[in-house]
Amino acid sequence: MSGQAVNWQAQSGVSSYELAIVRNPTTTRDTTYQVVTGTSVTPTAVPGETVAYGLRAFVSGAPWAQEVSVTYPAATPPPNPTPPPNPTPPPTPSPVSSALRIGVNADTQGWGSQMGARQDGVLGMGVKWLREEFAWRIVQPSAGTWDWSRYDQLLVSAAQRGLTVLPVLMSTPSWNGPTVTTIPSDPTAYASYVAAVAARYGPGGSFWAAHQDLAAYAPQYFELWNEPYYPAFSNNDINPGRYARLVKAAGSAGHAANGQAKFLMAAETDVMPTGTNQWVSWTDAMYQAVPDLNNYFDAVAVHPYSGNLAPDATSGAPIHERFDRIGLIHDRMVAKGASNKPFWITEVGWSTCSDTSQCVSEATQADYTARLFSTVTSNTYKSYVAAVMLYRSTDLGPSTSSDRETVFGLAHEDGSPKPAWNAVRAATGH
Repeated sequence: MSGQAVNWQAQSGVSSYELAIVRNPTTTRDTTYQVVTGTSVTPTAVPGETVAYGLRAFVSGAPWAQEVSVTYPAATPPPNPTPPPNPTPPPTPSPVSSALRIGVNADTQGWGSQMGARQDGVLGMGVKWLREEFAWRIVQPSAGTWDWSRYDQLLVSAAQRGLTVLPVLMSTPSWNGPTVTTIPSDPTAYASYVAAVAARYGPGGSFWAAHQDLAAYAPQYFELWNEPYYPAFSNNDINPGRYARLVKAAGSAGHAANGQAKFLMAAETDVMPTGTNQWVSWTDAMYQAVPDLNNYFDAVAVHPYSGNLAPDATSGAPIHERFDRIGLIHDRMVAKGASNKPFWITEVGWSTCSDTSQCVSEATQADYTARLFSTVTSNTYKSYVAAVMLYRSTDLGPSTSSDRETVFGLAHEDGSPKPAWNAVRAATGH
């Protein structure tokens, strides 16, 4: 550790490393993970907290280096983002249909006492939805222990502000798997967790009995895992059949626990399952493993990132790297008898990093964001796209960063809005 940077010596043949970010390291050890490259990274500061950092090579079975920590000075929460005076009119002429759910990924549940301020910030865009991780490892730290405190606080705080949360049910506890990104081969315990969440927080759930004035904001939809088709969220083990069996177990248990709860299943185009050298259709492989899969989910979650291409581009990259792949995914779902399953775009956005091969300028980010809403409400998509959740509300690093993952924000790290902020405001009619 030097200053607030984590440094390491490069390992021969290793291009990527996994950084563990551990908040409350002496008590609950709330941990998130980030894939990094090079030999140094400066994590996002967490004012007023001591945070521990661990690092290992991003390869299966790699050991963790000894943790280092940094104590960040206390700071006043960043100001709520507000539009600049007389902002340039966004390129979309009018609000989109009120039938489209518009939200943002903001990760407010990880900010402790600053959570409310973070939620206040997104209200300026006019969005009504927050996509938030509900970490299984935090709710159920041991097989017989349940701790709902973090998410009780989250849901009350969001509901008081008129926000509905889309919970993403993920993060395996250590007692059920070797890493937080391990998708359990036996989904029984995960299914029990999903059922418990739905019974507590879904419509009419036990939590809302004590908060009846806020019960209108109870989550109805729950997302089953995040991006299981990528190595970073499957412990380097891409397995469509395993995920399909997880959906079957979790959807069955969740529906039984709360008949009003609905569940989103993740979908992509083609993947190369770990241990093979052949590309397969993610959809076909799931239905091959679970032929009656349609009985266990209610909507489809997609993340149609497109690098530096516009959302309405139909060339310039292979289809699995373009936004319009959602049409291909939809066609494949229809072929499996799932034509009645709406699509939720639960992550999409454009990074404003300095790497022009994958990122865009702030002006282009605003243009693409406006065109996103025009695209999803066009005749091509409007019949099945039910929601758009932008990734993300605020940058995770400085605006000059070359790290694509840190500057997807609609606002800068200090809370000041980028032009794309106003494109979302226009779409919501705010």
